[in-house]
Amino acid sequence: MVGDMFLGSVVSNRSVFFQKGCAKVIQGIHGRARSRGLTLLGGIGLLAMGLMLLAGCRRRGIEGDQLIIITPHWQGVVDEFTAAFEGYYLEKTGRPITLEWLDQGGTADDLRYVQSEFERSPKGIGIDLFYGGGIDAFKVLHESGFLVPFKLPDALLEEIPAELFGMPLYEAGHHWYGTAVSGFGVMYNKPLLERQGLAQIGSWSDLARPEYFGLISAADPGRSGTAHTMCEIILQSEGWEEGFRTLVGMSANTRKFSNTSSQIPKEVSSGEAVFGLAIDFYAYTEIDLVGEDKIGYVMPEGAVVYNPDPIGILKGAPHREIAEMFVEFVMSEAGQQIWMQRAATPGGPLEQSLNRASVLPGLYEKVGDRSVVRVNPFELTSTQNYDPEKGSMRYTLINDLIKACMIEPHVELKQAWQRWITAGSDPEVFKRFTQAPVDEDAVERLAERWGDPAFRNETILEWKQNAVRLYRAVP
Repeated sequence: MVGDMFLGSVVSNRSVFFQKGCAKVIQGIHGRARSRGLTLLGGIGLLAMGLMLLAGCRRRGIEGDQLIIITPHWQGVVDEFTAAFEGYYLEKTGRPITLEWLDQGGTADDLRYVQSEFERSPKGIGIDLFYGGGIDAFKVLHESGFLVPFKLPDALLEEIPAELFGMPLYEAGHHWYGTAVSGFGVMYNKPLLERQGLAQIGSWSDLARPEYFGLISAADPGRSGTAHTMCEIILQSEGWEEGFRTLVGMSANTRKFSNTSSQIPKEVSSGEAVFGLAIDFYAYTEIDLVGEDKIGYVMPEGAVVYNPDPIGILKGAPHREIAEMFVEFVMSEAGQQIWMQRAATPGGPLEQSLNRASVLPGLYEKVGDRSVVRVNPFELTSTQNYDPEKGSMRYTLINDLIKACMIEPHVELKQAWQRWITAGSDPEVFKRFTQAPVDEDAVERLAERWGDPAFRNETILEWKQNAVRLYRAVP
């Protein structure tokens, strides 16, 4: 098996500085590369050293093999899987390899980029893999015909459950596989919570409490796949009407919408916000940095949802065989240990703990106290089963709805919210100005026509105008 064969030499092969440095320097030919530390190094000597390293990387790219990956993953994931796979590939083939990581600014932007590139070049776009971003984005990729199937070896596939709390962990036709699973919840600044005498979040609807005005940090669901999934979880767990009201109230309480979910933990940790909507591994990483006495994290009761973080091979992948090797490696025990083990432990990541839960239930006991994952999701229970088909069907429409009703008129919404609070927070007034402009049955019908640009833009404009009218009518 891939994992067993590789574990013995993983540490020695993954410590080659030149290989790791190359991955950080290479610039993406399609868009922004994932790089760290080589912008304005602050000295001619350092700049010269960087240029020398870049030249070496280019030579190596010509002489060796290559893999091109588009991903919204943060730099720690890029670094650790680059080092791991370079060592594995060198051991398996005797040849070096260049991994080129591309990112357009987050899941939604990466997805839009791939869609636009396939419109321009239907047979292939010169990228091998789409890695990370949540199940809804991968359903869009699959339904658009942008992914090709690859079946893992039977022995490995049998170790992966078909689903978790209603979420499939891999696509039935093997077009994508969940490489890790992540839960969704709310992180909070413990000292600020105590100082202001506020109650801890217990349910998603608590996010709409008037006493939380200006205290929440959240990301734009149109830019962040994590934020989008949280909004969809709220709509499904609370029902369409109440879920929409919660989203309006949460948006009113939000200081500003960030472009990426990775910014949220920093804002909570620094005290800019008391609460932040966060995926579990972002929260746990921040807790590791500042301490459990400073930051807490809670998953709303009865609405536990774990989302797979998929990987899939893109149609026309220029390095198809290597892409298959990478997918098998990531899904193997060796790859899964990188997700969930503490940094610098045997078989784990070299420098940075990634705080991600494995999709292999049998691995939790094997890893034992080397794991940084605080919860085994396969031992939890939940009253909610998430419907990924519904989420996928209305993915773009939900982003547009939230943008039209909450993000673009954010100033008007916050002003209305403040007036409502000052006037005594009348529940009947709340119901009037948080009313969804469309019911859930109509959403499905609208989604069928959402590919028509004129119809889509006209509907979005109507939604925004309606929202502004409701907010301005609040006494």
